Amino acid sequence: MTNIGVISYALGALAFLVLTALLLTGWRGRLQGGLLVMAAVLTTVWSAAEAAWAGWKLPPAIVVQSAESLHLVGWCLFLSGLLGRERRQIRNIIILFYGISAMVLSGPVLFPLLAERVMTDLSVARLYFLGYVLLAVSGLFFVENLYRNTRPEQRWGIKFLCIGVGAIFAYNFFLYAEALLFNQTDQSLWQARGAVYMLVVPLIAISLYRDPEWSM
Repeated sequence: MTNIGVISYALGALAFLVLTALLLTGWRGRLQGGLLVMAAVLTTVWSAAEAAWAGWKLPPAIVVQSAESLHLVGWCLFLSGLLGRERRQIRNIIILFYGISAMVLSGPVLFPLLAERVMTDLSVARLYFLGYVLLAVSGLFFVENLYRNTRPEQRWGIKFLCIGVGAIFAYNFFLYAEALLFNQTDQSLWQARGAVYMLVVPLIAISLYRDPEWSM
C-alpha cells in the first residue's frame, strides 16, 4: 500500500537537499547566507526524519519533535536577520520569540518530565501544539515585517521568498491550530505538508536568482 506521508516528506527532503547544494555552491561566507544554509539543512533533516517516521516510526519521537522545532526556529532566525536595522523597532517581539524558541526547543526533554509528574499526555501534546503555533505566528510576523520594511523598488527581489517561507509558516499555523483545537493532528494535512514544502523551494530559488546579495 502506498504511504503518502513517506512520499510527501521524501519529496520535501529531496527538494531542500537540492536547494542546500545550490546555496553551498554560491555561499561567500556571510552570516546571512549561513543562516539560510542552516535553515535549509534543518528543513532537509526534518523532512527526512518525518518521512522515516511516516514509514517505519523511526527515528525516536524525541528526534522528530526536536527537528520540527529546530527547522521552524531556523527560518525565524534567518528572517529576523534579514530585517537588519529594523530589528530595533521590534526588539520586544524578538525577545519574546527567543523565549518561545527556548520553551519549544526544550520541550522534548522538559514536557515528558512534566507528564510524569503533574500533567497528562494530552496536556503535553497540547503544549507541543501551542509551541508550534507560536513559532508559526512568529514566522508570519517576521515575513510581514520583512516585506513591509523593504523599499518598494527592492520588493521584487524578496517577493517570492516571502510567499514561499510565508506559506511554510501559514501551513504550520493551520495544521497546529486545528490540532490544538481538536487535540490531535489531521492526518491528511500532516501527510500533505512535505509536498507543500517541496512546492515552496522553487519560490525561494527564484528570489535567490533575482537578488542573491541578501542571501550569500
